[in-house]
Amino acid sequence: MMRAESENNLLEAIFNEMQEIKRAFHADEDRLLKTSEVAKMTGITRASIIKMVEDGSFPEPDWVSESGYKRWWKSTIYTFFNKKQALAS
Repeated sequence: MMRAESENNLLEAIFNEMQEIKRAFHADEDRLLKTSEVAKMTGITRASIIKMVEDGSFPEPDWVSESGYKRWWKSTIYTFFNKKQALAS
């Protein structure tokens, strides 16, 4: 009985967190982010992001300019971290 209650509380907390993320996401338009913006958003340095892309542990940029500037859709970053968080749970 106690375990089922704690599992229900955990599921409710996860659901509430996902709803909050959903509200925040829809309130903020999806747009292309520069590497520096992704770094600020995630707390990961620009250099680490590039290394992580190269080793496959971070999503490939959604757009790369001819001169090499990289951009990610904000939704790509949110989706990546939501999946990563779900797998860790």
